[in-house]
Amino acid sequence: MAEIVKPPSQLRIHSLRRLIAALWPLRSHAGKRVSKDVEVDLTDVEFVTPTGMAVLAAALCDAGNYGVRVTLKRPQKQSVHEYMQRLDFYATARFPALDTYSFKRHDAGTRFRELIEVASDKDGHDICSEIANIIGAGCGLASDAKSALFCSLAEMVDNVFHHSSSTALVCAQSCPQLHEIEFAIVDCGVGFYQSMRRNPSLHNRFADATGAITLALEPEVTSNPSFNRGLGLFVTSEAVRHNGGLMWICSDDGAVGIMNGNSFAGDPGPRWPGAVVAARINTTRPFATQHIYDKLRVDNDSDLDTLFR
Repeated sequence: MAEIVKPPSQLRIHSLRRLIAALWPLRSHAGKRVSKDVEVDLTDVEFVTPTGMAVLAAALCDAGNYGVRVTLKRPQKQSVHEYMQRLDFYATARFPALDTYSFKRHDAGTRFRELIEVASDKDGHDICSEIANIIGAGCGLASDAKSALFCSLAEMVDNVFHHSSSTALVCAQSCPQLHEIEFAIVDCGVGFYQSMRRNPSLHNRFADATGAITLALEPEVTSNPSFNRGLGLFVTSEAVRHNGGLMWICSDDGAVGIMNGNSFAGDPGPRWPGAVVAARINTTRPFATQHIYDKLRVDNDSDLDTLFR
């Protein structure tokens, strides 16, 4: 008999940890092939955002990779089903048979970036450029601020390939009527704790998954100093903090949130082997970059000067 998974009715950034908890039967394989049946019932889902779609699709793909036989029941609410199809959820989550709604596809422009599984640096950079353009258009960013954002997003996606040994699920959308832009980068790799343990100089600076995430939010902290500068997550989180937006970073049983300009550690909770980085930006507030440069305290660095001034 199949194990039943019923996600929350709201698949959004606010319910991220409840969604992660509900999806555990899809992620409990511990990296080994298993033989079991799981039914994921989306019947009662009434609202979905990029974060919910990316996390759900990542869990479905990961379960399939390890032999879990998954059946998926689509949302009963037609508008939700159509929205998920338009943002390529079913195709990306490997359930193309549920693509039952016919529509004429138009260029999304700066409205959204459909859900996509990113498997290479080049594709990742192209997707990050699209997301930076979405945020730039919604927030009225100058070219230097948009360049800084692109570089920070690209570094975070690069980290998935080079630190996490995984692919990334990425999605973004601008909602002008709500004055919000949301994006999510999700992977099912080794997670912050195991990745940061690879750098011997960091061993004594964190004790658990939340500590590893907290440390990764500091400037120039990276598990692989020879590969990147450790600025991607720092720049993004500082931009969201200054903007008054919302951000969650979840990995293993740890979590760190940013809300109303403050960061806080979440209680140890449901496990997500890998990492979820999800953010919601307030388009009515400035998206400044000078304060980020000031925090870096790096003298005579022309590269940083080009990116953040």
